[in-house]
Amino acid sequence: MSGPVQNRTQFERQERCSAVLRVWPHTVHTHCERLYRKLAVTDRVKLVLRVMDEFLALTVLPESALDRPVHVRSASRLPYRPWQAV
Repeated sequence: MSGPVQNRTQFERQERCSAVLRVWPHTVHTHCERLYRKLAVTDRVKLVLRVMDEFLALTVLPESALDRPVHVRSASRLPYRPWQAV
């Protein structure tokens, strides 16, 4: 999906979020755009992957207070990072 259809779907999703949060749709849009820029991602899927990757990276630190997920065995098995691929 790309172009106008994707833009419309994204707009509708942001409108639903704004209704739940009781803020203006433009506020949700601005927050999303800033998150994408700060985390160097281009869409929601990459954003979720990036956040999960950062969370998992924090759980493997010895001094972390976060519980380690059962499926993470070592730092070498962290998820693929598509935004860092060359």
